[in-house]
Amino acid sequence: RFSFPTSRKGFPSEFKMNKQAEQTLDKAHAVNIHQDSEELLRQRYMEMVSDTLPNMSKSRDWPIRFDHCFARVILDQVFQGCWYDHIDRKKGAAYKQLNSAQLLDALTIAGRILQGPDEVLVDMNKQSLRWRGKL
Repeated sequence: RFSFPTSRKGFPSEFKMNKQAEQTLDKAHAVNIHQDSEELLRQRYMEMVSDTLPNMSKSRDWPIRFDHCFARVILDQVFQGCWYDHIDRKKGAAYKQLNSAQLLDALTIAGRILQGPDEVLVDMNKQSLRWRGKL
């Protein structure tokens, strides 16, 4: 199966993309993501929350460091409120109950945290704490 490159990493540094090429690359990336199985999305989410974000926190000025804190912030953003008001905690881990659309939302939010300035996570964390009545 042919796979589109999903970033500029595979291109020589002198390669210049025009706007149309960038948009095509973005669309190809979106298609690749949507073709992933729900289980693969779930695995990507867990990798992001358990490994990528906590490891990245060592070199960033973020207010949180632990995997469960990243999960809280991301899931609260997905549901625009306390995630446990939307997920039955008695049914097991929250990430196992997310559907494909929610997993895609979660991965998009995690991507914004990774790529954005530190204030992105600072603001999301504050909002999460507000939804919980802790701020």
